[in-house]
Amino acid sequence: MHSIKYGTVRSNTLKIEVVLPNGSLIEAGSRTFKTSCGYNLKDLFIGSEGTLGIIVKAVLRVYPIPESSLILYAEFNSLKSLNKTLCEVLKSGIVPSAMEFSDKTALKYVFLNIFHFSLTATTHSNFLLIYTVNPAFLSL
Repeated sequence: MHSIKYGTVRSNTLKIEVVLPNGSLIEAGSRTFKTSCGYNLKDLFIGSEGTLGIIVKAVLRVYPIPESSLILYAEFNSLKSLNKTLCEVLKSGIVPSAMEFSDKTALKYVFLNIFHFSLTATTHSNFLLIYTVNPAFLSL
C-alpha cells in the first residue's frame, strides 16, 4: 500500500493521450494539479484499464528516490491493537512510504517464498505489520 505517502497511480497521472476503439487520438487531463473543466476523462480512462481506449502517452508526477529507508516490523494479537497503533503513527507525523498488514500465515509465506528467509519461529501473534519509512522521520 504505497498510496499513503505518494498517492495512487490515478492521482500521480496528470495528462494522458488515448487511442479510442475507432482509432482517433484524444488528450485528457492537464499539466496542472487541479482543474475543474468538464468531465474527468483522465480518471475514467485510467479506471477502465484499457477497455475504453489505450493510453499511449502519459505525463506523470514523479518523486525523488529517498536517500535511505527503514523497514519496521511489528506484531499484534488483535486487529484493534494494530489499528490503534496505525492511527498513533499517522497522528505523530511519521508518514510511511509503504505499509502492509496481514495475518501471520500469509506473511510467513511471502517472506519465505519472495525474500527467501523465514520469520522467527517464536512469532505467536495473529497479525503482522510492516511499513517503510525514511529514517530521518524517526528523529522527530
